[in-house]
Amino acid sequence: MKIHTIKYLFLALFYLSCFSNYLIAQSFNFSYFNVPEGLPQSSVTAIYNDSRGYLWVATAGGGVAQFDGKEFICYSERNGLAGNIVTGIAEDNEGNMWFTSTWGGLSKFNGRKMITLSENDGLNSINNHAIFIDTKNRIWLGNDSGIIIY
Repeated sequence: MKIHTIKYLFLALFYLSCFSNYLIAQSFNFSYFNVPEGLPQSSVTAIYNDSRGYLWVATAGGGVAQFDGKEFICYSERNGLAGNIVTGIAEDNEGNMWFTSTWGGLSKFNGRKMITLSENDGLNSINNHAIFIDTKNRIWLGNDSGIIIY
């Protein structure tokens, strides 16, 4: 009985030593992106992965950037974005990208053109903090006045 126990213990130790490389904690590889790598500003407020595989990065002062895995394309007030302090990102059922901004309003990007919506278009506040698009393609905005559904 004792020989079987020692035999199994020896086999267990042998297998553990063979696979010990797999038991060691894996190291993590981090990549860093900032202004020198193409971000419009270093303070990131939101990140969204769209249906086409692009990564959208919202910043607190530089607008929003579209990342294809290699380079950033930046959009700001100069390109028609409602405001450069972007607080939220969402995608509707048609593939349009929507951006909320502090003191700017709401922006829609259809892949070619940026369209801005403000209080003149019926928004109850231009100080938007959050955005969500539901399965019925309704846009839910969280702002200083509560929630608005567009």
